[in-house]
Amino acid sequence: MEKNVLVVGGGESGSDIALEISRVAKNCWVSLRNSTGWVVPRQRGKCANDIATNRGIYGLPREYGHTLSQIISRQWLSYNDPVDETAVNLNKKVKSKNGVWG
Repeated sequence: MEKNVLVVGGGESGSDIALEISRVAKNCWVSLRNSTGWVVPRQRGKCANDIATNRGIYGLPREYGHTLSQIISRQWLSYNDPVDETAVNLNKKVKSKNGVWG
């Protein structure tokens, strides 16, 4: 496909749509209103990475956010995958003291 596509919104649906479009479009951009929060790879290998964005994690106390962020980042770096490494580097830019909930 020789089309350029812009996806507006970086939530779960927008991210899933961008992933699918990127497989067939020449270029795919994602436009965000302000800045991103915690960045999560939408796919791990050939499987969806929904476990990383399930609602169970959001029930934890917010004061665990910084520690949880460090644990998640270490785990992702252990995969030795450039996508996970990029997500970790982007997430280091999140300034919120609540990390994953920033």
